Amino acid sequence: MSHQALTGILDTVVVQARYSSDSARNGILRAALFDAWDRRCYFCRRWYDVAVMEIDHLIPRSYRQNSKRLKKTLLECLPVELAELPFDIDAPHNLAPICRDCNNDKRDDSFEGSMKFTRLLEKARKREPEVVKLFRAFEDKHDLAKALLTVTVAEIADSKAKETLMEFGSLMVNRLRVVAPDVLETPSDYPLDDPSGDQMHHVIVTLNQPGRRAQVILEDVYGCDFDDALRYPGRAVVNAINDQLRLSMHSYLFQGGEADADIESPSGRVVVEVAELAYVSPEEFRLSGRFEADGASVAAIHASTDSGTAWVQVDATAAGAFELYFAPDDEDVDPGTVSLTTTDSDTWCDDPLWKEESDYGDDFDWEGECRRT
Repeated sequence: MSHQALTGILDTVVVQARYSSDSARNGILRAALFDAWDRRCYFCRRWYDVAVMEIDHLIPRSYRQNSKRLKKTLLECLPVELAELPFDIDAPHNLAPICRDCNNDKRDDSFEGSMKFTRLLEKARKREPEVVKLFRAFEDKHDLAKALLTVTVAEIADSKAKETLMEFGSLMVNRLRVVAPDVLETPSDYPLDDPSGDQMHHVIVTLNQPGRRAQVILEDVYGCDFDDALRYPGRAVVNAINDQLRLSMHSYLFQGGEADADIESPSGRVVVEVAELAYVSPEEFRLSGRFEADGASVAAIHASTDSGTAWVQVDATAAGAFELYFAPDDEDVDPGTVSLTTTDSDTWCDDPLWKEESDYGDDFDWEGECRRT
């Protein structure tokens, strides 16, 4: 496809699906973004009802007034082929769904220059066609669909929306059982955050038909509280991921000559998405799915200072798949029993103390490659 043809398509996209001053169209755009981004807040990756989601500009709207700064940011953050594409601050390639709490915390901040920021912009560009497709579908449907969409994206606290749901909800469910029973069997998301755990650690369970059967067995056969039964293995998966981040940090420092670096447990975001919960055999269930995490830690390294030690910050990211077998009454699931398959990871240390203080500074290529043999 020629650059001119692609530009024409993108111009059409911008006209039809973009953030604007029209609250009704923004509501449709919000629903489209919500669905295209897996019904999650892109920032904390937690599942929310669409009614509490908002639209976030990845590159803040303030950049609209400074085209040079915008162009510079795009060239620094994106591959050339993406950075040179037409860019609109209000188009779906710069928009993502965000929950209110995260939006209030983030405000007008950006992460330009960071790997996370680059990946978000690339993800938004990749998901733009799906957003546009959903936007058109939502906007073009007849009056009934528009009415249903209005109720769906409205605040449940809104008395009229709540009254409508209460009045017609059971009628619609009964009708769906007759004309479209598969709709009622679609997977549903179940947030399973640990109240005693880190607020940056999130476990989300997708319950399909096997998962619902496993839930019934856990509750009715074994007499388990469903949340507790999954919380312990979920906690083990989170701990295993943090152990993997720490191992990656240790390996990175080892390549730089720091064989005995003392690394504290990482802190940061861990999102576990359980795609399958299954009853395998008596006394055994299986959890599997995917994960993504980014963490930071402090490491003690050998230094040329009087104390002989310097503390540096090390960062790491990881994403991949996991699998775990657990017993329904096991409250102490060993993280070592979690099988992790990492498909994407990176580790780095930008702390200037490492370059300035490490005894091994001459043995490390600071562009990221170890020269020690």
